[in-house]
Amino acid sequence: MVFVNIAYITVYQKIHDFFFNWSWGDKNWLKPLFGMVAAAVVVIPFYPNLMKLHVVSGGHAALDILMGTPADHVLGAVILMIIATSLISGTGGSGGLFMPVMMVGAFLGAIVGS
Repeated sequence: MVFVNIAYITVYQKIHDFFFNWSWGDKNWLKPLFGMVAAAVVVIPFYPNLMKLHVVSGGHAALDILMGTPADHVLGAVILMIIATSLISGTGGSGGLFMPVMMVGAFLGAIVGS
């Protein structure tokens, strides 16, 4: 769990630093746009699987579903959540970090629990 948290912080900080140091001139609004598009490109190929895990459609029944899901699928969803959240928030987009961190923790807890 600690290594995943360190990886999450590292990925987020690297993306944030990269975009913070990159000069966009008067077009600063392009940073969040780029982050959202990049996150969509990463997530769209896996969208049906993420829908089954309730990652992108609401988490009300996610824990019940996670317990019957293979660990590699859940770990893949964790990696995608880390990358997508880091791209969106690290570029200045609106999306928050608190709930994605909680979802990653719940998913990792489901892996350990299963």
